[in-house]
Amino acid sequence: MLVIDPEPVRLMRATEQREAAKIKGQIKRLRKQLSNRQERIAILDDVLQCCHQADPRTLTVMSSNRASSATMVARCRAVISVLDTHGDMSPRDLLPKVGDELEAPLLPHQLRAVLRKYSNVFERRVGRHGVWGLKRVS
Repeated sequence: MLVIDPEPVRLMRATEQREAAKIKGQIKRLRKQLSNRQERIAILDDVLQCCHQADPRTLTVMSSNRASSATMVARCRAVISVLDTHGDMSPRDLLPKVGDELEAPLLPHQLRAVLRKYSNVFERRVGRHGVWGLKRVS
């Protein structure tokens, strides 16, 4: 009769369980990265659609005092361009550069709205009060 020592089997099982937990963590991180990428793709699709429909600089604010989707996309694109070129900035420094990029003045509350609406693209820098930048891709 064959007798199997259970201790090596328990050790192998514990090892496999640890590896499985590591892989589950990797899958969770990859799912989040995929979700972030898909959101960025959707924004870029909106920007491309806006580019084909009209010159975004000529789009105006809707009568309800809310910016149209195309206007927000154009502002988002301008902020991305400035941050990509100049790096992380405070809103005070960012505002005139985005206005120059749009070739139209941008008000502080409009910049705030863009930074908050597109939180999947922009983030506040931890440990650097009031500084914003493009979200880092892990």
